[in-house]
Amino acid sequence: MSGENLLGKGFRDIATEAFQDALAALAESGQIVFVREAENPYQHRQAFTTREVAKLYGVSRRTLELWRSEGRGPRYTRHGKQVLYPRAALDNFFVKQAVLTVDDDGLL
Repeated sequence: MSGENLLGKGFRDIATEAFQDALAALAESGQIVFVREAENPYQHRQAFTTREVAKLYGVSRRTLELWRSEGRGPRYTRHGKQVLYPRAALDNFFVKQAVLTVDDDGLL
């Protein structure tokens, strides 16, 4: 390992130890404030835009557009130019896309 990497590793170790010591001191004094993990912004939504579906399900926007033009893919509604996919339609569509394999526990 080069001297620079050793120095960087040493600094990280010192910084990590100092951070852990500081957290321990705060915990002992009762000064730690716990922050709740951010809520999933999509958790309570019942419909999603093309962009949101692409992000949530890992399908490109172009693929979703292609599926719509071919009459395939998940059911959707159109409100003017905006396309919305109901959550139930997405769940139903992607469950049906699952491929059963030999490794699925006791299913074959």
